[in-house]
Amino acid sequence: MDYKGNEFFIMFGNNKGINYGPKIEVTTDENEAVTFWVAYSPNRLSSNVTYTVRSREVVQINLPAELEIDLTRVVSHDYGISIKASNDKKIIVLGLNEEDASTDGFMAFPKIVTKNNQYDYFSVSVEKSNLPFTDNLVGFFEFVVNEDNTMISVTPSVNLNGHFKGARVINRKGRTRTMVYNKGQTVHFTAEEDLSGSHVSSDKPLSFFSGHQCGNVPSNATACDHLVEQIPPSQTWGFKFFLVPIRNRRANRYRILSSQPNSLCNLTCNNQSGEIVLKNTLTFASSGVYKDVYILSGYFCCLQCTRPTLVVQFNLGHSYDEYTLSDPFMIMIPPVGQFSNNFVFPLYQSSIRDTRDFSVEFQPFFNIMVPTGYDLSEFYFDKTAITTSFIPIKCMDGEICGYGAHYRSPAVNGSHKLYHTNANAKFVAIVHAEERENTYGYIAGMNLDSIAVPIYCLKDEELEYQQPQSDPVRFFITRTGVPDAACVNYLVEDLINNVPDLAGECCFDEGERTTECSLTEAPSSMFRIRLNLPEGVCECDSEITTTITIVTVTDEPPTFSFEKETYFVNETDGFVRIGVVKVSGTVTNDITLRVTPKDGSGIVRGAGPAIADEDYSSSTLEVVFTSGGSDIQYVDIPIEDDAIFENTEHLYAHLSLAPGSPGGVIDPNKATIFIEEMKGKCNEIICTSV
Repeated sequence: MDYKGNEFFIMFGNNKGINYGPKIEVTTDENEAVTFWVAYSPNRLSSNVTYTVRSREVVQINLPAELEIDLTRVVSHDYGISIKASNDKKIIVLGLNEEDASTDGFMAFPKIVTKNNQYDYFSVSVEKSNLPFTDNLVGFFEFVVNEDNTMISVTPSVNLNGHFKGARVINRKGRTRTMVYNKGQTVHFTAEEDLSGSHVSSDKPLSFFSGHQCGNVPSNATACDHLVEQIPPSQTWGFKFFLVPIRNRRANRYRILSSQPNSLCNLTCNNQSGEIVLKNTLTFASSGVYKDVYILSGYFCCLQCTRPTLVVQFNLGHSYDEYTLSDPFMIMIPPVGQFSNNFVFPLYQSSIRDTRDFSVEFQPFFNIMVPTGYDLSEFYFDKTAITTSFIPIKCMDGEICGYGAHYRSPAVNGSHKLYHTNANAKFVAIVHAEERENTYGYIAGMNLDSIAVPIYCLKDEELEYQQPQSDPVRFFITRTGVPDAACVNYLVEDLINNVPDLAGECCFDEGERTTECSLTEAPSSMFRIRLNLPEGVCECDSEITTTITIVTVTDEPPTFSFEKETYFVNETDGFVRIGVVKVSGTVTNDITLRVTPKDGSGIVRGAGPAIADEDYSSSTLEVVFTSGGSDIQYVDIPIEDDAIFENTEHLYAHLSLAPGSPGGVIDPNKATIFIEEMKGKCNEIICTSV
């Protein structure tokens, strides 16, 4: 699922004036011409007009000014605009709202159906300004219902003025209002205060829009500009983002919003030479909580979060740094998991003369973001190779994980394609255009998969164990999405005997992507594992089952353990050596064991928990025991020596059989490692909060 679609529902909040009215631009990359319809019916104004768009051309449709909802008056609730293409063809829709020196746009999304059929939306706006001529300007969020009989709940973050089925109501902060709406109907809310973090949940898809009538960013900078973006459900939000600054500005502002409580985001920024200049950790105690971060324009950053997160980039008012070719706009930054290979999009060009009596002519630019691993010389704009400088982006481990670039568009209007010649390459681009004290911005496109929804898979299609049947049989479940602690059910189907299936449960610790499951007794010499997931929990399309075959042997199975239960290491030693011992039994075939470092928990002997990849390397290590070989093997776990003074910390080493390895007994399977701070190290601050 991506931004190209067959049916769209959109709406427009009002700008600071209604001189020109909203408009849409439609294009397509279908090989054949596409017929589409645009329909709306606010009050007694109705229309259902047929249009045709050909590949890589743009059809611009000027809509009546009455379609801009007056956010300060009581209005009816039928302001939804439907755009529908024929014969399952796909089109691309760009929404624009332009007034004198106040413009913004959004790349419209088709109906987004999440993998778990749950829908949560959060609003994003800006704070109230006290500058002259900003009285009564309001932030807003609004939505169009995509299906009949949709149950919707709204929980405001501030007191809201709402338009609820034709009546004006006040929604109090923190109080949930529930409503049932039908396809095409619209709901909208406003507030002079910053309404970011208001939560809307529904049992069916919505087209959700948020922004500000004319916002000042920051609140003490002139001038205001219209702000709007379509916000997808949080089930599609991501975990990792590349932040590339807007060209020619002194600083950039990012609003970072978490959809779930107890989230952490690690921010790492480097200058254009690749030197890391800023590291910071942002914490989010509750869902809907947001943080604003200002970052100097010379810095390229990576943001890595533990929970699904939304990142919105704001351009600043021109008085912030006296750059008169610019004013605010807002753009949602797609997460790395939503990158794609190519984008077809319109470039909007104005045709108005504003009140200053000069023609408006926007100059578009692109910010391009791409992970490592691809040839940076193989980007193209239409048939023209993109020549620009790509700046490295480093992630929290200090390694280069991506690149960012600025590119001045050689075209100022029309339909265009941005792509990489390697079909496997994934990247994203945002479009922003500037004019005298006027700008707009929108994404060039994005993938819309439900990457925040946990998806569970059985890791292996087939496993064979050569061991006594009385030994535990191990198999593995993997998952993507939110790494919360969770348990999943499975069924065991006996392929030899006609008996009822057995049921079992396997659990993930918080942060785990793969968990080891075990059966204390195999039902027969061949059986099948199948996940038994409840409705709303998703299963992947690859390994649906694991078939396990047991080959019985008569030798006593070997028993393994750590050499010691407790280890001590100085932070400056660089590593800690862990011994794995075969205590008893016979190794007939090679047996591979895994040593997996994991964070400590709570306080142990006065030591707090160590953090993976900050205090130690979390990479899984392996040892191999062979027939007739040594009874002890060693692994070295790297220990990170940072410049921060810390008290003693602890972590655990877990011992387990590698997938597909012949059986063995592991007892005990855990050792505790204490990392001691070298005496005399100074307590110095290495990171400055933004």
